[in-house]
Amino acid sequence: MGQPRRPATLADEARSYAHGPSFTDLLPWVEYLPDS
Repeated sequence: MGQPRRPATLADEARSYAHGPSFTDLLPWVEYLPDS
């Protein structure tokens, strides 16, 4: 059998939501206004 699992920590949770750089981070921000 493998090692027993440990409870998840806040660092584990933050790591699961982390993402690498994306080309969309380099695009200019534009707000979508459906009425205009």
